[in-house]
Amino acid sequence: MGTKLNTGSGGSSVLVGVHGKEGEYFIGTLLAHKSPPSPYKDDKGNLRNYEVYEFTVEDTNMKTEVKVGKEYKDSPVKPGDPVSIFAPTRLNNALRQAEIGSKIKIVYLGLGKATKFGGKPHQYDVELI
Repeated sequence: MGTKLNTGSGGSSVLVGVHGKEGEYFIGTLLAHKSPPSPYKDDKGNLRNYEVYEFTVEDTNMKTEVKVGKEYKDSPVKPGDPVSIFAPTRLNNALRQAEIGSKIKIVYLGLGKATKFGGKPHQYDVELI
């Protein structure tokens, strides 16, 4: 049998694990921002959207993986490769301010203090470079 090809939305099938270990970083150029529908609903019963950002890699030490069936497998990347980032809320707040074509550095800072809802948010340092 041959190699399976991505039949998704035309985006990269390699995902960057943006909440790994404190201090991990990603540097890349923003290619696109997409908001495909999510199977999850908000408090009012409306469908939510995922926030997906497409980048080309310049440098990273974050985990990169591809989904094969129901499992995720390591997928090393090299400079120039396309990747996708599913942005948690705080990272999304920063990335939505960036223009397509911007070079961006993301550093994972770890978990913050618990919010009034009980969860600990993932925190990032996001910089246009």
